[in-house]
Amino acid sequence: MLKNKKGFTLIELLFVIAIIGLLSTLAIISLRSARIEARDAKRRADIATLQSGLNVYFDQNDKYPSNGCVWDPLFGAFLCIADQATPWWVPDLRGYMSPPPADPGGHQDPTFDVYIYFPSELADPKSYNLLFMLEKGPQEDNCGLGPVRIGGIAGGSFNLWSTRCPD
Repeated sequence: MLKNKKGFTLIELLFVIAIIGLLSTLAIISLRSARIEARDAKRRADIATLQSGLNVYFDQNDKYPSNGCVWDPLFGAFLCIADQATPWWVPDLRGYMSPPPADPGGHQDPTFDVYIYFPSELADPKSYNLLFMLEKGPQEDNCGLGPVRIGGIAGGSFNLWSTRCPD
């Protein structure tokens, strides 16, 4: 009695499905990491673009733009906070860039999906601070501010933000 064997056994099918599931899981994990790195690269590029706009403003006005944003008593300064709903978060940069960039989002805590600008006009009109939060650390503290608390952001707790200051 010869049987004509056509098709796959149930064990063979389950084995192939398990391998495909494992490969797709690995692909999703690596894709997530690539997306995080891409958003962080965009954050760095946005901050560099913003610094260029601030430098052009400074060259023409001999000071960095002030802002009419929100007074933060902890910093003793006005803060301009960028989110997706605020296209002109540094109002004085109209005409210097169109519009200033906003964070691409993606943080586990959405209160970190912002860029923050504040001029040091009270202490030094020739200085400013830009703060942003990278998803994949470590944060880059180029201004030497250390952990800071920014009003109600992140529940008012102290966090190490990435910073940029004038060169």
